Amino acid sequence: MLLLGTRYYRGYNHSLQGFGQAGRGADFRFIEPGPLAASNYTDNFSDYRFPNHNVAVFAENIFYLNEHLSVTPGLRYEYIRTRAEGTYGSVDRDLARNISGVSRRNEERLSARGFVLGGIGLSYKPKEQREFYANISQNYRSITFSDMQIVNPSAVIDPNLKDERGFSADLGLRGETPGVLTYDVSLFALNYANRIGEIQTFDDFDRILRKRLNAGRALIVGVEAYGEVELLHLRGAPEAGATSPWQWSAFGNVALIHSKYVQSQLPGVKGSQVEFVPAVNLKAGTRAGYGPVKASLQYLYLSDQYSDATNAEVGAGPPSSA
Repeated sequence: MLLLGTRYYRGYNHSLQGFGQAGRGADFRFIEPGPLAASNYTDNFSDYRFPNHNVAVFAENIFYLNEHLSVTPGLRYEYIRTRAEGTYGSVDRDLARNISGVSRRNEERLSARGFVLGGIGLSYKPKEQREFYANISQNYRSITFSDMQIVNPSAVIDPNLKDERGFSADLGLRGETPGVLTYDVSLFALNYANRIGEIQTFDDFDRILRKRLNAGRALIVGVEAYGEVELLHLRGAPEAGATSPWQWSAFGNVALIHSKYVQSQLPGVKGSQVEFVPAVNLKAGTRAGYGPVKASLQYLYLSDQYSDATNAEVGAGPPSSA
């Protein structure tokens, strides 16, 4: 079974950031920076346009080796052209926080690239309701509009920011007992080269900044399991094979994850936990209903996670001078 496909995307986004009106009401009109009163923050404003093109073609085919085993290879070519063009401005203030000048500059950035991604999947079904599966494929994350330009007094972007590349793999078992149990258990691994992350840095005036850059190569491995049990299967049915209008089930999903930066040129990043990746992600709950009326209750637990590639827990001071 051969599948061929293509996709063409052309997008246009217009981003404006400026100074708003004083007051409590919703007012989305901008005002010029000149009349502004003194502020304790750096004053920035911008007017950017982001034209974007994306073309992709892909092909995959399922090869049935026998009635239980199949192999599915796939290939995809993608061309992405991301562009940012516009005006970036800032308001300069003296030591008394009075406006001393307003500067504007035009800026244009263009990132065009093409690449090929491949992958292969394996499926073994000893029974119709049970499947062993394995997959491995290349992955890719392109830089986005917010990665190309940001107007934030406390954040900066590395102008040499690159796309993320790597691979993902999983091995698992899924199946069901119709009307009673549904389950899926898998081992997985994700590898990201040039992973985009953030670190804490300082400007020339020792102000704390968040810098978005390629933090290093990250490896994420773990196990994830999902299951749902029907607690009222066929209970109260008037005849064999009929189902009850009452429904009640319990479900759970847990992911145990280990993540680490295994390679980095930045100090304090190698060996650190990957940001926004909790070691434990647990969801559990129950669903109940009668006929078309249903209700559910869910419990969610996330373990501690970092938002900084160096795993900084408190803001460190600027480097001291000798």
